[in-house]
Amino acid sequence: MWEFTLVTTADAPPERLWGLTAAAADRAGRRTTEDSRPPTRYAEESALPLVRVVTVHEFEPAGAGTRVRVTIRYRGPLALLWGSLFGQRQARELAERTRRLVGQARREDHPGGPPPLPRPAVQTA
Repeated sequence: MWEFTLVTTADAPPERLWGLTAAAADRAGRRTTEDSRPPTRYAEESALPLVRVVTVHEFEPAGAGTRVRVTIRYRGPLALLWGSLFGQRQARELAERTRRLVGQARREDHPGGPPPLPRPAVQTA
């Protein structure tokens, strides 16, 4: 087995994140599994020769936002091979895809544009 997990937070509700994730998977032709539970868990799977790839998106309310956890899992006799060939690239791209998902959810939450992000604190010596 080969596995990678990304955890981040989003200032959008779980329902919106779940819906955007499901729509993106449908457009890409990925198959939803019965393990999906709206609006807190979306699971999809695809296949490579001798490997099953399962991606699980979990959305947990956390204060005013949502904790987002995405796990990519390769299982099967060639999981380590496919994971090192394709999984590493998927892991690198996952942060960017998740950032775009959160940005899209924020734009839909604020039709006139998302509120400005807080400025980082500046420390002076």
